Amino acid sequence: GAAEVLDDRRTVALSVADAGKTVLEVAKRLDAAGLTPERLEIREPTLDDVFLTLTGHHRSLDSEEAS
Repeated sequence: GAAEVLDDRRTVALSVADAGKTVLEVAKRLDAAGLTPERLEIREPTLDDVFLTLTGHHRSLDSEEAS
């Protein structure tokens, strides 16, 4: 999967195929390092996320597409 540090410099976003297994591994590694996350959030990808992954571009709607 892919990892990205977000603009707040306190958030790491991971894109993975198997969230359940990955969450367990992340928790184990954080615990081993003596780190406790403030929050852990799991979310399903949106259609926009999928589009961006497949095309490398954000989906845009202009007036012709919207009608």
